[in-house]
Amino acid sequence: GPVKADAVLTDEGFKILEMAPRFHGPRGTLWMIPLALGFQPLAAALQVLTGEGLPNNAFKPSLDMKCIYRAILPEPGRVVSISGVEEALKLPGIENIMIFARQGGIIPDYRNSSHVPGYVFAIGDSFELAERRLERGISTVKIETCAPGF
Repeated sequence: GPVKADAVLTDEGFKILEMAPRFHGPRGTLWMIPLALGFQPLAAALQVLTGEGLPNNAFKPSLDMKCIYRAILPEPGRVVSISGVEEALKLPGIENIMIFARQGGIIPDYRNSSHVPGYVFAIGDSFELAERRLERGISTVKIETCAPGF
């Protein structure tokens, strides 16, 4: 749903630290929901916020797909080359590839999501098919790195 929550698991059990009413990140709201279900929740929210109102079918799914995504995680270091993006986008079920790294840039040790150099999104009519497609897409995209000093 349109909420964001921060939680931890303690010896006493699951604890919610914060819960706020908002969409959870651009990867889910902008990519996964439209690819899997065929509607744009952000567009619907903007219609309401701008006073246009909400059509009765705003959240009616027009698709019944499964969508998954995964980070591309090469070894940290200086980016020597990025390849395979165009080829991966031609593969069945690969719907989007986000590359944030640039040749010559540095990929730091992974400590948070802002360090991730890219993501691949895949769909299928089952999670198993989407996952097979995702694996093929990720294996096609290559981000080659070397030690940062070189």
